[in-house]
Amino acid sequence: MSAAHPQPLSPRGGERVAAGRLRRGALLAISAVWLLSTALWLQPGVIKPDGAGYLVYLPSAWLDGDLLFYNEWQRLGMVARDGTTMFRGTSASDHLGIHWAAGAAVAWLPPFIAADAARAIAPPLQRFPRNGVSLPYNVAIVAMSAAAGLATLLIGFVIARRFTAEGAAAGACIAVWLGTPLLWYSVRHATLSHAVSGAACALFVLLALRLRNAMTTEAVFSVGLALGFAAAVRVQNVALAPVVLIVLEPAARREVLRRAHWLIAGGLLGVLPEVIASQVLYGSPIAFAGFGARVTLGVFRRFWFSETLFSWFHGAFPWTPLVALAVCGLLLVLRSDRRLAIAGLYAFLIQWLLNATLERAFWSGVSFGNRRFDSCTIFFIIGLAALLARFPRSGAAAAALCCAWTMALFFAAGRLDLNFDQTPSELIAAMGPPKLAPLAFVPPAAKAHVAALAVFTLLLIFAIAALLRRARPHVRAAIAATYLGAVSLFFAVCGVRDGSRKALYRDLIEKNRAQLGQTLSDIGLLRAEERYLRRQGKEEAADVTAAEAARLEEAVRGR
Repeated sequence: MSAAHPQPLSPRGGERVAAGRLRRGALLAISAVWLLSTALWLQPGVIKPDGAGYLVYLPSAWLDGDLLFYNEWQRLGMVARDGTTMFRGTSASDHLGIHWAAGAAVAWLPPFIAADAARAIAPPLQRFPRNGVSLPYNVAIVAMSAAAGLATLLIGFVIARRFTAEGAAAGACIAVWLGTPLLWYSVRHATLSHAVSGAACALFVLLALRLRNAMTTEAVFSVGLALGFAAAVRVQNVALAPVVLIVLEPAARREVLRRAHWLIAGGLLGVLPEVIASQVLYGSPIAFAGFGARVTLGVFRRFWFSETLFSWFHGAFPWTPLVALAVCGLLLVLRSDRRLAIAGLYAFLIQWLLNATLERAFWSGVSFGNRRFDSCTIFFIIGLAALLARFPRSGAAAAALCCAWTMALFFAAGRLDLNFDQTPSELIAAMGPPKLAPLAFVPPAAKAHVAALAVFTLLLIFAIAALLRRARPHVRAAIAATYLGAVSLFFAVCGVRDGSRKALYRDLIEKNRAQLGQTLSDIGLLRAEERYLRRQGKEEAADVTAAEAARLEEAVRGR
């Protein structure tokens, strides 16, 4: 026996060792690129209005114990001298009726609390005000978004290496980091929800694929939990729900449907923090889905199918051409994992459809590329990995060129007004040399504090992630469910306390019942649309938009 078996056993053992080394090397390469780019370009700051809208849940709930947001809006400079609350007005429940979902704040809450504690015990940090938006709090949020970007890459690697070599999977992760909006929203405009959204959707896809091998109650519940939380981050993510059925064989699909009550229970718990926030802010648990806020611009008023992908006004392909390569790569995945490829193509098509019909401002306002495809990031990694595996040299060269173009825009964006469209020549004229100094976008006087706070926050996040990774799946699911339930209860308690505090903001509440701030915001979007249409030579359509803006302006003057 000793002569018969050792020879085949030894090579297999050697192959396992070599595979382990390749895997570790690939993970190290991904992590090194992420760490280097984060160290170079991490940029604290609150992007207004979207970043402020996602952020205000934290200082309001944790520091004030309410969800009124008026004083946070004042602190962030978004209440005009005449008392008009910019971008949003008073809701039916006398709250600031913001439409930005609470899910990102739920993800940011642990490092936010850690920052509050660090500020309390570290004398050098006590010169920063305890207001929830000063440097310690802001860096904690930005660092968490950066970690979410890394989580998206690592989950993408785990999935992609199932049908490609480690090198192709790692190369796809690095290219997607540099060649899509993921880098921008992980380290530059990181107070927006897109990095957290990308990670939540990636986790949902990973857990959906786990059902192929682990059709247990915990596994089904966890998929629902991940989907619900993704919807709490950005409601558009609920459109990915069919993915859980698309990726499964018919027999497994029937089993999921048989356990649908666990899937629904997980989904409801995952989205519960946003449901509670929606009830408090608008008096309706489903207002976050668009039923509670007055929509001035409306939906299905313009159809932007080509513009969403091909316009130079933040279109997905001109700003991030790597996305086009990744979508083509999903067609190659049809050969190795047909159901996963169909799921990826479905995800891309449904987000394209939603952005082209439900979003009047297809350019996404102040945006880097088309940021609203964040939920598809995991599928971009999968598709690009297949492309690099099938065409290693030409695919790598094309991906490198795409990344070079997008990174050139990454550095040019600071010299552009992202509210308006630019021609290719205008984009090229704004390009300059890359900023390669540590924390290149941070003022020199703040670099030491930002570096120390970022390291502290990231070490805390990685420590928590390491502990969770060592836990069994049902323990992780229980921890996640408990945390989401606790935050939901916390939001509910804050909402109950709001009634006794509304008197503090009575003047602002009464001043903004007419939703003047929202109307002014809509006028700005319409004027940007008019400018775009005129530059495209579409004068008739531009005249229609101009007349719509004029009617709103007349209504404002009549108030």
